[in-house]
Amino acid sequence: YDYPDVNIEVTGYPENSTARTYGASLMGTRSFTGNWYMNFGVSVFESTWDDNMPNRYNLRQNFNASAGKEWFFDGKPVRRSLGVNGKVIYQGGLVDPIQENTLMAPPSTTNADYYRIDLRIQWTRYHENRTSSVSLDLQNLSNNENDAYVYYDTFTGQREPATQLGLIPILTYRMEF
Repeated sequence: YDYPDVNIEVTGYPENSTARTYGASLMGTRSFTGNWYMNFGVSVFESTWDDNMPNRYNLRQNFNASAGKEWFFDGKPVRRSLGVNGKVIYQGGLVDPIQENTLMAPPSTTNADYYRIDLRIQWTRYHENRTSSVSLDLQNLSNNENDAYVYYDTFTGQREPATQLGLIPILTYRMEF
């Protein structure tokens, strides 16, 4: 079936084209006294096709940082630890690949920037022959519903944003031999 009023062209990789990404990144790790640590990474970049058409994955910037602390408890016969850490992620939004018409005009809209804050609490037991841990991850602690993607709604005839989930709790048990 052909429905010209609802057919949309989604841009992908232009034929016979080369992607180009250039920019700068900086990363760092630091351990502190008292079992504190911090990691960070920041990147600023531009990603285009060789004809300077924006690449769908041109986020323009990416920043992440994590920090945490671990407390150790010496017991017999099992050593234990409690770890708490947090993470912040911020990056530019993805370019919207849906075109208003079927002409190969470059995508003109970008999803909103993405950010989230995560928290992890972990209890670990160090046995003689194995290590076991229970952890609770709270992903997207700020409950921000970031843009996931944009789709074309044939009923409204418009682009409609779809959002990601808010707070995601993950309980994990892990045993290593």
